[in-house]
Amino acid sequence: DQDAMIKYLRTATKKFAFEDRGGKSYLENLVNELPKHLRPHLRGAIRAQLGKLPAPLDPWFKRINSYGLFVNIVTTLTFAALASFPDLAGPLLRSREMAPFSTAGKEYMNYFQNKQEAIKFAMDLGIVSQDTLATMYINAAEMDYMTLGTKKGTDLFFRMIMLEQFTKFSRVFAANMGRAFILNLAHDTTKDPAVVKRWLRDLGLTKEEVLIWEKTKTVEGEKVQYDFTTPEGKKVSDAIYRFVDESIIRPNAAQRPTWASNPYFALVWQLKGFFYAYGKTIIGGQYRETIN
Repeated sequence: DQDAMIKYLRTATKKFAFEDRGGKSYLENLVNELPKHLRPHLRGAIRAQLGKLPAPLDPWFKRINSYGLFVNIVTTLTFAALASFPDLAGPLLRSREMAPFSTAGKEYMNYFQNKQEAIKFAMDLGIVSQDTLATMYINAAEMDYMTLGTKKGTDLFFRMIMLEQFTKFSRVFAANMGRAFILNLAHDTTKDPAVVKRWLRDLGLTKEEVLIWEKTKTVEGEKVQYDFTTPEGKKVSDAIYRFVDESIIRPNAAQRPTWASNPYFALVWQLKGFFYAYGKTIIGGQYRETIN
């Protein structure tokens, strides 16, 4: 089963990366750096992001919760694909200025002219995958607390209303916009160098790293490829991934209150999480840039 294999590989990869960083002892050392009265809150936040509960979820409540989530989706999100079109403005807002409008037009054309290449680029970075869209409307950790039948029903519904396809398209578009944004910044000579430096620093990059990575570009016919295996390439890959996540909202435990990550509150926060994450990431990002 494809979904089971993906889930296994994702979980195993996270575990290996977690242990490589130092595992539980690493997190506990970070927690102990805080004042004692804040430590319980941080431990709760860590559990929320790991998708853990203090105690097992009651089987009866799990069934009720699962059916409630499914009914909520079917009765509320029938026209979600149409309502999601404004999401395409996210990458433009994340680009901070008006110039990306011309870049967006080029990337739209590039997608339809070189669709497979654009999709492959996004998949190579892990920005889109074979994961179902359900993990966006129900946090991946909470999916573990749903019944198998409601999971499959949710996946089927999203495909039927074309929301799955549209969301993957929007993330592919944002990935290519992110690449263009980073390259344009590295070559821009009209902006204040301090602003360019800050915008790249927000993505964990420097101008020099982007220019070094750009030199790995190879062109075969109409195919353009970059090497993401170099140290600079890995940093650019992480930067583009961050650009997409800050452009196309995919709510997670870090973008909402800790208590809202408890599966007992999944039904309450299922759709509210999008409003909260949008305000914190998109609107909040624009506010912080205005202050800057």
